[in-house]
Amino acid sequence: MKKKKKRKYLPTFYCTLQSFAIVLLTLWMAVPALSREKLYSLPNKKIVLKQMKNKKKKLYHIYRLLKKHILPYLPYLELQPSPHTPQWAKIKEKPRFAFVQIADLHLWRYRTRRLEIARDYIRKNFQLDFFVFTGDNVSGPDKIAHQTFLKKFLDQQLGFPYFIIRGDNDAIAFEQSFGTSHWSFTYKGIHFIGTALDVDIDSVGIGFYRHYQWLEKTIRKQTIPTVIFLHQPIYPPTFLDAILLRKLLEKYPQVRLVVCGHIHYDFEFRRSHILHILAPSLEKHPAHPFKLYLVYSDRIIIKTYHFENGRYRFSHKWQKVLFPKSLQLPPSVSSQFSPLSTPSNSKIQHVANLPQLLKQFWNYQQQYRLKKIFSTKKNSQYPK
Repeated sequence: MKKKKKRKYLPTFYCTLQSFAIVLLTLWMAVPALSREKLYSLPNKKIVLKQMKNKKKKLYHIYRLLKKHILPYLPYLELQPSPHTPQWAKIKEKPRFAFVQIADLHLWRYRTRRLEIARDYIRKNFQLDFFVFTGDNVSGPDKIAHQTFLKKFLDQQLGFPYFIIRGDNDAIAFEQSFGTSHWSFTYKGIHFIGTALDVDIDSVGIGFYRHYQWLEKTIRKQTIPTVIFLHQPIYPPTFLDAILLRKLLEKYPQVRLVVCGHIHYDFEFRRSHILHILAPSLEKHPAHPFKLYLVYSDRIIIKTYHFENGRYRFSHKWQKVLFPKSLQLPPSVSSQFSPLSTPSNSKIQHVANLPQLLKQFWNYQQQYRLKKIFSTKKNSQYPK
């Protein structure tokens, strides 16, 4: 008689836990975005009702329920530290290069102390090549002044090259200080792409199809590992066309890593061949962490560092991205940054309210369908 194979319940349980986390996070991030009225008051930092009708009162109660019963459990679903170094992290080869991700800085009232402490620790302990800021870089009512101040601080005091995209909290005046949120470059055998939504009402957004067309064209040209920087994650889907972007990225095996922020907690989700990293907030997370990315010829190893007892310490959190043989880096590659590539006409468009945004989203969907039906070009998938 054939022996029955023992079922392995751990992977099933882990996948169920991940799915549960996606549902909770989607609810937590999406419900507050349904109402465009101000649900908070900056002076007293308490949730208040302001000029809300009966329907919006219901949304407020749902939001309050989620905050009370879901938010306390999110830390238990975070990436957990490992007491031992995994075998795949024990590598004798020196990293080709390293970069740091700063997520959700939320600079307000010109307080840069958190960033300065992290910068000093990084400068002292690592040979870093550049920083990446993945959105929600400023907060507060006067975003224009904060954007200008942050630009000056990064240029004069950071001490490293940096790349930056906008988030849902800092779309206003981002372009005046930093330029476009769509860029790509190659560095030491890895291609990096930063992109952001361009039609938004702060917390909710959609992208122009010409930018998805630019993104797909940029990815299609690459034969090397590609890393995508977003602010709002695809998992959980916290923006309207997350599914469209997921399908686009999963078509290309060279896309190995998607790096996001927005949630303020430390999560990872693996879907298809892509690792989705949701980095915790430097400002809002209790541990004030940042992530260090070490790039090797056949993998990227990610380490998390947190602030404790007056200094930064390694959190014993390990994450990895493995390259298949076809994408492994050659022994010698250019050590210079390639020129930034940006799409034409990438201006952020602001809309007044959610119905207007949904109408625009619906129009884009109709354009996409008509283009797909009537276009005779095989490679044309998105309308211009």
